[in-house]
Amino acid sequence: MRQFWILTLLLASLQARGQDDFGAGLYLNADYSFSEFDVADMNGFVNTFNAFWEGDLSKPYETFTGTEFSHPSFGAGFRFFTEGPVGFSASTGFLWGRGRYAHQATWKNGVVNELYFRMRDVQWNMTSGLHVGGRFFLEFTTGGHFRKLYMEHATIYQDGSRSLSSEYKLNGLYSSLVSSFEWGWQAGVRFGPLMCFARAVKPMANFPPAKGLVTHQDYDASHYPPNDFPSDYGLYATDPVAFAEQDKGVKSDTFEGPRFTVGIEYNFGMRNKN
Repeated sequence: MRQFWILTLLLASLQARGQDDFGAGLYLNADYSFSEFDVADMNGFVNTFNAFWEGDLSKPYETFTGTEFSHPSFGAGFRFFTEGPVGFSASTGFLWGRGRYAHQATWKNGVVNELYFRMRDVQWNMTSGLHVGGRFFLEFTTGGHFRKLYMEHATIYQDGSRSLSSEYKLNGLYSSLVSSFEWGWQAGVRFGPLMCFARAVKPMANFPPAKGLVTHQDYDASHYPPNDFPSDYGLYATDPVAFAEQDKGVKSDTFEGPRFTVGIEYNFGMRNKN
């Protein structure tokens, strides 16, 4: 990672300055995404688990709001713009982000079950649109969003020890790779080399094809059958064959959704001509 930033700064120092009618430059940026996901599958698990063990829980799982995966990101890219009172602008860049979140349920004997999420996001964005006076920017944006999501279902005992072992069938490390093609709009205001921007995007439905068939899985062989994390815990616990036949596992694509992002972009080389 250190080598990447050194290379970025060296390229910025060697960037091509525009002629009299355009400019271009590298940029570094940071943002925070308020992201949403479809809570139906995970809340299906929460509601059926809580109902199944209602008499044994002192504190049940809380339902998901869909905003648990909001997180910061950092990246770099390249921006091009034409000069003039009204001009064309375009950019492309990559962003990297990480997030964590936990949900817990407590049994009456003091043992805790925990759903612990860890995710890594990689985003690729392309924008194109117009600017006014090199200060106000309005652009259409498209790109890819790739999310590697890990979820631990763990048992935490009274002494604080934490176990993912199969003394409870549901325990384990479940994972998904969520890929989506996104589109939306971005607006920005530039102050010298610094641009403040806001972006709203949503994933394209059914792209890539068949992604709705992939489930959130634990690949430990001891979980067969089934190895899918359940959206219907009652069926999972009482009739695993029917659970598999009815495809009641949590789907990977439920962990994607619309995102609203605010951030800053520092440009090396962008300038207004006098």
